[in-house]
This record gives sequence, structure tokens and C-alpha cells, in this order.
Amino acid sequence: MGHLLDRLRAGQVSDPPTPPSPVAPRRLAIPEHDPRNRLLVIDGSLPRPDRDSGSVRMLAILRLMREAGLDVDFLPEDGGEEGTDADALRALGVRVLGRSWSSMPASRLLRSAPHAGVLACRYHLARYWFPLLRQHASTTRRILDTVDLHFLREGREAELMNKAALARAARATRRQELEQIARADTTWVVSEVERDLLAELVPGATIEIVSNIHAPRATIPHFAQRHGVLFVGGGRHPPNADAVRWLVSGILPRLGEGKRQAIDVHLVGAGLQEALGGLSLPANVQVHGHVPDLSPLLERCRVGVAPLRFGAGVKGKINQYMSHGLPTVATSLAAEAMHLTDGQDVLLADDESGFAAAIERLHAEGDLWQRLSGHGLANIRRHFSEEAMLPAILRTFPPASTSIR
Repeated sequence: MGHLLDRLRAGQVSDPPTPPSPVAPRRLAIPEHDPRNRLLVIDGSLPRPDRDSGSVRMLAILRLMREAGLDVDFLPEDGGEEGTDADALRALGVRVLGRSWSSMPASRLLRSAPHAGVLACRYHLARYWFPLLRQHASTTRRILDTVDLHFLREGREAELMNKAALARAARATRRQELEQIARADTTWVVSEVERDLLAELVPGATIEIVSNIHAPRATIPHFAQRHGVLFVGGGRHPPNADAVRWLVSGILPRLGEGKRQAIDVHLVGAGLQEALGGLSLPANVQVHGHVPDLSPLLERCRVGVAPLRFGAGVKGKINQYMSHGLPTVATSLAAEAMHLTDGQDVLLADDESGFAAAIERLHAEGDLWQRLSGHGLANIRRHFSEEAMLPAILRTFPPASTSIR
């Protein structure tokens, strides 16, 4: 990522602020319906954890907020309020503000439902809601959840593709995203890389790391019970579409060259067939499309892959693989800021031949597989668990009542 980040750093570079000291996770008893402890979360739609990594993260964040005793309203801008996704939020004690609220003038909503804080997911929603909050609810805390830094992801895509139009779009996104970060009382990012970059680009901004949240599986099927390679990623997300095309056209042809038995490859995600376009697939490659429950594939495959060539944030597919004890081959960019060491937690490769060789090695060597599987589970516990993320959430939303359960 080096030279692109250097170009993003304009002007004098200041030292990153010292992050707050970690606090021990706690559970709080907070009076029900106390407006000082009621939060409004605004996103484009309800979380759909069977569809994308961002939804897995959001559902876990909402669960943590409720476990901390905070009252939460969730406003999906598309008005969704029915079905299993809405039921999952209500089961957590989250109030879903459906069509009657999403169609209400924003000024009326803010006046009729007081909140201590509003969490806007992604900068484009903050562009709309933050000015309204300043006008109609000036004491309400404004929190921006970047999910990932869009301008960083777009800039990397523009550089890889060498397209001037993409570079112009990335610069426009950069300006708009940084404006909202400057307006926010607190901004959430998912990695130290993004925190440190924002410390330089928006001096004085309050930045917290609230990353992906996963629970490691207790039982992991053994190496000998598995076979095959797994790629997970929605094909409508540009980094995934590029990755699956590169996997099929550049990496897989080098996999198993000269060997009798081909390694099965499973491609999972909505829109992958369209992303692959006219690429021909060998018989050992299966495109599954959307799979509501990935557990069977995560438990039967031997290697997870993340051949991403651009992107930002941390990669939910890697978290998902590792939380199921599935060792991973990834590019350096895919593993960015995930606290992973090549050969200990993950195998890293950035060219087609090296990536294919790493897959073959991990698929064949049981001792290596076992080491990476165990270290991946430890990585989830240490860096991507509920216990690791709760302190930052509590610093963002200091509760009015602090009695301990």
C-alpha cells in the first residue's frame, strides 16, 4: 500500500494521537428508555449477515450495545421492517424504525425521538444526517461508522486499473469522506492503518477502532476430513469481482499443474457468476452463488483464499475462515492490519505462481495446516472478539448510569 498512502498524506505529518488505554469489558445496568442512553443507528438497510461481512459486524455491534444496557433504535433507510432480518434485531431488544419512520421528515423524527447519539453508517449517510442533527438536535453526539475508508479503497482500485475516471472519483470521495470525519464527534474505523492515516489527514478527530467481530468455533474438523479450496465474496463488490476473476484466470491455471488429481474449488457469493462473465471454468471449479449457511463448506474445505488486489479495511472473509479454523492464503493487501504473520497465521503471496504454490502447500501439509488453523483461532480471540471491541463502544457512548451488573 506504501506509495499510495504517501500521496494521500498531504502537508505536514503530525504524530498520531496516543490511543486511549484499554478498559476492561463491563456490563451496565441502564434505565429503560432513558434518552441519555438511547442511540439511533442509521444504515441503508437491515443487517443481512448471510449476505455480507458488514452485516455480520453490525449485528455483533448491536448485540454488544444491548449487552452493555444501551437502548438502540435502528433506522433502515429503505424502510425494511419485516422478515427474519428485522426479527433478529427485535430479538436483541432493538427497536426497528420501519416505513412510517423512514418516510417521516428527518427534522420531525429527530425532534420526536430524542437520542443521546446517532451512528451514521458510511459517509454518504452522514452527509445527509449530520447537518440535520446540528440544526434540530445540536446536543446529540454524531458518530460516523466508516465501515471501511471508501476513498482509500477507490484510490487503490484506480491505481491498479490505471484509470483517470476512477482516480477523479476517488478524489471526490476523499474530500466528502474527510469532511464528515471532521464533523463527527467520533469516527469508527476497522484497523490501525486507517486510524493512523486519519490522524494525519484530520488532526484532532476522535478515532476509535471498532473492527469485525467473530466468535471462534469450539470444534474444528481435522485436516484429513477436508478437501478443496474456498473463496467467499459477493460479486457485486468491486474488490471481490476483481479477485475472483484473477483467481480463475491467473491463479487456478497454475494450480495442480502436472498432477493427476485436481483440487476442488468452491466459489461462494451472490453475483459471482455475473462477475466471472465469459470466463470458462474447469470441471473442478463450482460456482455456488449465495449460500445462506456457509458452515458446511467452511468445515469441509481445507484452504480459504483471499486473492484481493485492492480494497480497504479488514477482510471479513479472512475473519470468517479463521473463526472456523480454516487456514488462509491471502495477498499482502488482504491481510493488511489483521495482525497476521506469514507462515505462522497465514500464507501470503502477491503473484499468481506464488499464490498457487501456497494453496498447494497448505492443501498438502498437515502440520502446517494445523499450525495456521490454531493461530487463526487465537487471532480471532485476541483481535476480533466481542471482548476486544466492547471498550471502544463504551468510550464512544459513555453511559449516563454506570452501575455494574
